[in-house]
Amino acid sequence: MSKDEINKKLDYHQLKIKAANYCAYQDRSSMEVYNKLKLIGASVDTANAIIRELIKENFIDEKRFAEAYARGKFNNNHWGKVKIGYALQQKGIAPDLVADALHAIDDESYVKTIKKLVQNKSNQLKLTNDWIRKNKIAQYVSNKGFEANLVLQVINDIL
Repeated sequence: MSKDEINKKLDYHQLKIKAANYCAYQDRSSMEVYNKLKLIGASVDTANAIIRELIKENFIDEKRFAEAYARGKFNNNHWGKVKIGYALQQKGIAPDLVADALHAIDDESYVKTIKKLVQNKSNQLKLTNDWIRKNKIAQYVSNKGFEANLVLQVINDIL
């Protein structure tokens, strides 16, 4: 084995360790790991080989990542299904896994979150015109990624 081959082996091994540590810190998608490997100097073939190994070793699990991401963004950031779904697509998650992750969000807590957002925004606004007030609230909650028809239904029920 030549000196270059030994250096490549070390590089591959070091890259794999860095990628494994990156995944161990928090769940990551394959695309995130690929981008990280490219950033630290891995070739395309090396990055793909490392990702295949990490998937076999269960460091990368797209389904687990999608569900954790959806749950986290919904519970912590109060994002709606539209925004979460789009963000998961941007991270390279397959459409069927995105759909499964979004179905995992409890419908009751989803509507409860919309009600909470509507109520909080309503309390912040000091507008007297009801039409403008409802429009601003609907725009705010819809921008958080909630479905417009559901938002309007909740606004009409509450206000």
